[in-house]
Amino acid sequence: MTKFYQSLTPRLSWAFPRDAHHQLILAAIGNSWQASLEAAHQWLSAYDIDDATFRDHRLLLAVCTRFGHELQNHSAYPRLVGLQRMLWTRSMMAMQESKPSLKKVADAGYEMLLIKGASRLAMGDTTSKQRVAYDIDVVVKPEYMAPVFDILVAEKWNPSPGTTCQYIREHLPSTRGLNLFKGNWGDIDLHSRPFHPGQGDSDEDVQFWHNAQPAALSGVPVLIPRAEDRIALAIAHGGLDGHTHSDWLVDCAAILQAESVDWHRLGEIIVARHIEVPAAITFAYFKQQLGFEVPPEFLREHINRATSHLLKLCSGLVQIRPKERSGPFGQILRGLAKKHRMISGKQQMPAKAKDRELAVRRVGVVVAADSELFVKNFRLISAPESSGKGNLDVDIVLDVQPTTSRRRIEMEIVSGETHLCRVRFRKWNMHDGPLRLHVTGTIEKPPAGSDLELVSRPSKQLRRFATEAERQRYDSLPFRVVSCKVA
Repeated sequence: MTKFYQSLTPRLSWAFPRDAHHQLILAAIGNSWQASLEAAHQWLSAYDIDDATFRDHRLLLAVCTRFGHELQNHSAYPRLVGLQRMLWTRSMMAMQESKPSLKKVADAGYEMLLIKGASRLAMGDTTSKQRVAYDIDVVVKPEYMAPVFDILVAEKWNPSPGTTCQYIREHLPSTRGLNLFKGNWGDIDLHSRPFHPGQGDSDEDVQFWHNAQPAALSGVPVLIPRAEDRIALAIAHGGLDGHTHSDWLVDCAAILQAESVDWHRLGEIIVARHIEVPAAITFAYFKQQLGFEVPPEFLREHINRATSHLLKLCSGLVQIRPKERSGPFGQILRGLAKKHRMISGKQQMPAKAKDRELAVRRVGVVVAADSELFVKNFRLISAPESSGKGNLDVDIVLDVQPTTSRRRIEMEIVSGETHLCRVRFRKWNMHDGPLRLHVTGTIEKPPAGSDLELVSRPSKQLRRFATEAERQRYDSLPFRVVSCKVA
């Protein structure tokens, strides 16, 4: 029976990076200096940096930082140095954009625990330039999500979802992570939990915070995880993204090469976080392909754990296997595995507040009107003297400004700091005339002293350098109210 089961069990190497991808990883973090240097020369001779993907660029940064002048005789060296300067400058600009706001959070007394690339920057070690950190990943304790969010919004940070701050604030108790933008380069990922759904519970998170160590990010006091927690976190996040980038392998290698690791404690974290499969694949790859010393008993134990449950093993394999090697069927399996993980992890979070939506019906396409009549917010009723209890019936006819894109049309009704409901419509055709919509439903009475407003929202927040095509598809659309009854 054991032999029959083993015959069904996929090999862990099925999920290993291959070919050019592996060669570049070997060059970036292989444990043998000479073998890695040869891999770097071979890759640079075989491939054009200008044709490389963003994933490759991030690994090339590690290669250039590692070998420096050892590659100066290669024809690709000037381009490699230029790429390094560009990526590193971009990371520094993101950090400088974030620093004043993070200082405000620290000055207000809220602890911040940095993870991923941000923790490497805060450590200030000599290998930190190996790592791109376009965004600053900040973890705060769940009970502090709302006040920290309010500080960042006051500092002019824009949440990446298109919904209003009022809507987001209402959903913060059930939010694990939220991306915020500011200026050209500012990018903060605000997390209430360090790990993904299904990767441990609140007890593990408490221990994660307890073991954190003090550090500083450009003078701002922060915390960073211990070495074992950083390895587990890198595997937990990187093992789910199919090598969209391979920074997490660079992070693991930096820790294994420069710090002391308590393998027993790391094993306990891996089990508690339910990441035995990606951990076994990662350490098998490090030992077999990259030449790292991994304790045999540690590797044997976690390979046995990873292969003891066939369904869990297959799910882990399809999620960590590089996406370009997955194929259409593999992408379907990845989606199913992610869906299962999200569903199983929901029980660890407070129940998500249910969206309140009004009914929207398309009336037709109308003749274009004066563009000055179109607005992005409209006051439905003035502030009432008292709110009382009860509901209001809403009946609105409005025209949405032309757009040739198939897209979602998003609006909300808000009152002061209170989100009341959403107005959502899917535009399927490419017609560029104004679209007339009929919106009906019931909402709660607004708080006393607050206007009732209809506001247009983007389907996702755009940066300043967004293209015109992206603006047509995602930006908020102006509208004009044809008739409005709220009573």
